[in-house]
Amino acid sequence: MKRTAFSMRITHFAIIVAMSFGVCAQAQNSYKPPPESARIVSRVPFVQALPIGGQFQARFNTCDEQDMCLGKPQTCSEDKNHNAALLRLPGGVIFFEAKMAIDTDGSRLSEKLYEERKKAGNPIVDQPDTSLRYSDGTSLDADTVPYIAVPGGGFRAQLGFDKGDIVAVVYKDSITYALVGDVGPACKIGEGSLRLHEQLGDKACLARDNTGVCTRAKNCSIESGVLYFIFPKSRNEIVPGLAPGNINERIKTLGPELMKRLEKP
Repeated sequence: MKRTAFSMRITHFAIIVAMSFGVCAQAQNSYKPPPESARIVSRVPFVQALPIGGQFQARFNTCDEQDMCLGKPQTCSEDKNHNAALLRLPGGVIFFEAKMAIDTDGSRLSEKLYEERKKAGNPIVDQPDTSLRYSDGTSLDADTVPYIAVPGGGFRAQLGFDKGDIVAVVYKDSITYALVGDVGPACKIGEGSLRLHEQLGDKACLARDNTGVCTRAKNCSIESGVLYFIFPKSRNEIVPGLAPGNINERIKTLGPELMKRLEKP
C-alpha cells in the first residue's frame, strides 16, 4: 500500500508521542546490518529499536554532502561519515553505524606531531590529550587503549550517555570492546583509537620504534560499515579509580557482559 506524506508524518508523530509518555512502542525499523557483520550481531534485537537523534543525522549528512557544519565550513566529503543508522535499542543502548577514522590523541605520536606543528607555526587543529582522563588527570593513550571519539555539540547529553561508558564495536566478523574516551567535532561521527583499529584487524600504525611505540599512522579511515553499541551509565563501573594498569582489564571484563544482556535470550 502506498503511504502518503501525511500518513508518514502521522506515524512519526505517534512514535514521538509514545516515547514521550513512556509507552512501550514496538516500532519497526528497516535497519539491516552489513552482510559481513550479520552473523555476529544476529542476536541483537534491532527489530525493537527506535530511531533517535534525527537532528544529528541531518548534521552528519549535510557535512558529507555540502562540507558545512551548523552553518560553517567543515570538510567531510573527503572522509564521509557514512552514518547509516542512529537507534536506541532495548535497555537504552545507543547504536550507530558509521565510518571509523583514526584518533591518536594521548599517544606519544600525537604529542610529537603536536610539538612539530607548534614549532613550525602551523595551525593547531588537534590537541594531544583525550577528553576522558585517568583518576590522576592524565590522558588515555590511543596506542594502548581502545576508545572511540564521539561528536560534540550536545550529542552525548541529548542521547543520554557520557565519557567512560563502555562500547562494543563490530567490523565485519570481528567484535571488540572500548570506552567513550574522546570528543570530536559536532558534525563528524565514527572515530577510534589506534589500539581499537588494530583490535579490529585494521593496521592503523605503519611503523613502530624499538620500544613498540607507534611512530607513523596511516591517514585514512575504515570507510563505512562499523557498528557501535554504547552502554549508558556503564561508566559507573569503569571510571572510579581508573588507571593505566586496570583500564584494559575493566573493558575486557564488563564489555562482553553488557553485550550478552543486550542480545536476545
